[in-house]
Amino acid sequence: MSSLAVREEVRAAWLTLMPDVRYIDTINRSLPYNPPLPLPAVWGTLQFEVTTRRQLTMGTNPWVEEIGVVNIIILAKSGHGDASAVEEATNAMRIWDGWYASGGDIYFQNVHAPRQLLEESQGDWVLFVVPCDYKAQERVALP
Repeated sequence: MSSLAVREEVRAAWLTLMPDVRYIDTINRSLPYNPPLPLPAVWGTLQFEVTTRRQLTMGTNPWVEEIGVVNIIILAKSGHGDASAVEEATNAMRIWDGWYASGGDIYFQNVHAPRQLLEESQGDWVLFVVPCDYKAQERVALP
């Protein structure tokens, strides 16, 4: 399981699990400001952090395990309090708790409570993050 597979599985699951919250990929991409991208009042994005990748068994076809964090980030338009962002982030926490990919080789071990994320967003958005600890395992053919 490469980090790419984790990203693809989680992004695909978003469409099914959170259809009412628009997903916008913001990795390695700046949102246009002139003219601005029309964004809904509440939307979300993902951030991926791999913390460990290691072989679990020996040989030419070992089991490899990847451990990391998928951050589900919920954004709400500033100036209206944080209730909508907190509500959607809490909803995301409940929805993603216990999530696993259809093959069972990628799964969320822990889904943490939402917390406010202080990021530079030109004051336009309030951000909340739901960190999800994941584990992915696969067999890898070594040369």
